[in-house]
This record gives sequence, C-alpha cells and structure tokens, in this order.
Amino acid sequence: RIFSKEMPPYQLCLVVRATSKQGVASILKRASLAIIERQGILKEIESLGERELPYKMRSHQEYFTRGRYVFVHFHGAPSLPGEIREEMKMDTDVIRCSILKSPAPHHLGQSLSSISVT
Repeated sequence: RIFSKEMPPYQLCLVVRATSKQGVASILKRASLAIIERQGILKEIESLGERELPYKMRSHQEYFTRGRYVFVHFHGAPSLPGEIREEMKMDTDVIRCSILKSPAPHHLGQSLSSISVT
C-alpha cells in the first residue's frame, strides 16, 4: 500500500501502568485495535521498558512514580490522532498519551548507517 498525504505517519507515545507483561500486552492490544478499527495501519510497536517517571504523575485519581514507556508507529487519516487520543485518555491503564506526526518515512529496508545526517 502506498502512503500519501491522506495517511501520514504518526507516533503514539504512551506511558502506561507498571504492570505485568500480560497487562502491558492487553493495553497495547486495546491501542492497536483502536487504530485498526479506524482504518489506521500499524507499522511498529516499540517498548522502552519500565522506568521511574521524571515526576509524580496523576491520572484517573491515582498517583504514579513508575511507568512503562511504549511507542506505536502507525499511518492514518488526519482525524485519527484526535480520536485515538480521546480513547486513550479514557483508558485507566494509560498514565500519559501523546501523538506526534512523524517525519516523512524513510525507504523500507534502509539501514541507519545509510542515512546521512547534516
């Protein structure tokens, strides 16, 4: 499938409860299904693991000092990020959620060593 301006790349950045691997898998399944159900295309899920939060965060009447950082890379319609953000805000396992528009995707299979930085 060819991606265009109609389906730009995005990055969903989540800080979720520090829970078991099964718990994190369940959270990621809900986030992934929310994207897919709205005609989005998942590209990659990246976990940075559990870490101490930079400051105490409050979400859904609870305070958190630890969380798991997860990135979900996807393509979707320009209206998709707002819809996903609203759904993730309601998820009691999500501490923080932000969605960034990713830069133009590099060619598939291109290695980091072949990308020039100026």
